Amino acid sequence: MVEDAVNSAAGRLRADIDRFREDLRRLAQDLAGLVKAVKGSGRSATARMGGRFRDMPEAVGDKVGSAIDARPVAVIGTAFAAGLIAGLLMGSRRD
Repeated sequence: MVEDAVNSAAGRLRADIDRFREDLRRLAQDLAGLVKAVKGSGRSATARMGGRFRDMPEAVGDKVGSAIDARPVAVIGTAFAAGLIAGLLMGSRRD
C-alpha cells in the first residue's frame, strides 16, 4: 500500500520534471529567437542612423548570444528570477 503510494508519487514527480525540462528547453529556444530578433532590430536601427554606433548592437547581440550558448541554465534562471521579481512588483502595484 505505502509502496504503491510512493511509486505513484515518484511517477508524478518524474512527469513533472520531464515537463519542466521541456519548458526550459522551449524557453531557451524562445530566448535565442528573441536575441536574434533584437540583433536584427539593432542592425536595422544602425542602418537608419547612418552608421553611427554601427558595431554596438551587433556586439551586444553577439555577447548575449555567447552568454546564452555558454551558460543556458544560468541565463534561464536569471530570466526566470527577473520575471518573477517583475511580476511581484507589478502585482503589488495593482493592490
